[in-house]
Amino acid sequence: MGGALFADSFLCNMKKILFVEDDLILKRVYLKALEAAGFEVKHVADGEAGLQILQVYQPDLILLDLMLPRISGIELLTVIRSTPEMRFLPVIVFSNAFREDVRAEVQALGANRLLSKSEYVPRQVIQIIHELLPGTQREQAAAVSDPELVAELRARAPELLNNCRSLIQEINREENPEHRLVSFRGLRVPVSGLANLASALGLKAYAYFCEAFTALIGECSGTPAQLTPSILRTTTQAMDFLAEAFEGELKFEGIGRLTFNLLIVDDDSISRRGIQLALSKIKQEGIECTGATEAISLCQNRAFDLIFLDVEMPGQNGFDVCGQLRRDGANRATPVIFVSRHTDLQMRAQSMLSGGTDFIAKPFQFIELAVKSLQHLLRSQLR
Repeated sequence: MGGALFADSFLCNMKKILFVEDDLILKRVYLKALEAAGFEVKHVADGEAGLQILQVYQPDLILLDLMLPRISGIELLTVIRSTPEMRFLPVIVFSNAFREDVRAEVQALGANRLLSKSEYVPRQVIQIIHELLPGTQREQAAAVSDPELVAELRARAPELLNNCRSLIQEINREENPEHRLVSFRGLRVPVSGLANLASALGLKAYAYFCEAFTALIGECSGTPAQLTPSILRTTTQAMDFLAEAFEGELKFEGIGRLTFNLLIVDDDSISRRGIQLALSKIKQEGIECTGATEAISLCQNRAFDLIFLDVEMPGQNGFDVCGQLRRDGANRATPVIFVSRHTDLQMRAQSMLSGGTDFIAKPFQFIELAVKSLQHLLRSQLR
């Protein structure tokens, strides 16, 4: 009798959460985790359905994704905050860590917390919910501890990777700029799916890279002219890295370090500043050198995770510096990205022959260099 009364009382006191998310992977994982944590959960897959259910359902908290079909997360949040009855309703918003403009807009609208899926696993999100809803704390299991669910999630990776590959092939063979742009925009869906998959499995580094890749797609999807040869090359490289990361039963899942030692060698202060701004997008900062002699001296006894090397410098050029680094010192295997104003094939070939790992032309887009840098940093850890 007492046990039944306790159960009835517990059920009456269950806090209600509205979960608005269109990704099926995250739906499965978060529903399981939230219910295990003692919450009553209603799930809808688009913003319009979220708006409709709020007319009859009164949640204690809303967990809201921004990238939704029909009505976006920002539009739904605007309605919520403009409705007197929901003005102070706790709302946790999922946003891409690299979309600073969108994140600023969400904060201005009054979201209680703004989280990146790549940085917060379900267990951490639930802890934040407990902080926003006092009195709900209870013992909980790990969010994804069910072996069958883990196997099901991992089985989704090949399908998503194949979708990405098909789109990359269409992009690279398509001659019509408008059609190429349509295929490029289509990449956002499977890449976002991989980000959600990695997040659900706690693979933070992979989820973070996928978020950066998604941001690159978003920033370069405005016009056909934005799809430069450099952007298309970086996109193909990013896809190759994702295949390497996710295939083989996620055999590299232990990767996690996101603090790196970076070196920027460039005599142009504006160029150095541009590289630093690009690195700030992935929360990194590089040590700066203004010339070849200083860089070679620094690299003799200090190992770096990635080196940015200007080609055109007074005295020794970047190719000579890279050749010397490859012969001796602590950076014989460190990835080197050449930065140059020239984009001709001879320049690219010479960069490879001198021991360079990659190449990017000035002026570059910050998000492109951020994705390229993160790819090489994470790949060097895999090896």
